[in-house]
Amino acid sequence: MKNIFKCSENDLMDIIKNNIKTNSEPLGFIIKNDETSPTKYSIEPTNYLTIHNQVENYLKGINGILSLFYRNLSTQSNLLKSDSDEILNLNNKGKTIFDNISLILDRIQQLSFLITYYKSMDKIPKDMISKADEDHEKCLNMYSKIIKKLKSIL
Repeated sequence: MKNIFKCSENDLMDIIKNNIKTNSEPLGFIIKNDETSPTKYSIEPTNYLTIHNQVENYLKGINGILSLFYRNLSTQSNLLKSDSDEILNLNNKGKTIFDNISLILDRIQQLSFLITYYKSMDKIPKDMISKADEDHEKCLNMYSKIIKKLKSIL
């Protein structure tokens, strides 16, 4: 594997560690079998129903967190210290809030990419195609909603 990916053993182990499929990370695609010596790894694609459930749960779950972030941004004028209209300096709390919102946007983009990838590879069952289109639209709408809200706060 190191030769195929042209990477070091540490890099390969990082890739494996970050993509192992577990109960808490059902979108992982690497299956690890510790019962063998040496440990065996295999690749297993995630079925679309799992991705659909992740989209539903994630988009519902982030609303409360986002509301809290927005409230913190809008009520505390000292989060943003502007030297001019072009330069935006953030204090530590402002940086933390924007970092967290960036992580949420990144996750939405990942889910959107997975949906697009699965559609392009014909990996979505025929009866789930309309759900996939809805999921993709939900991701795009949530992403857009977050950006619009940030614009209105700033």
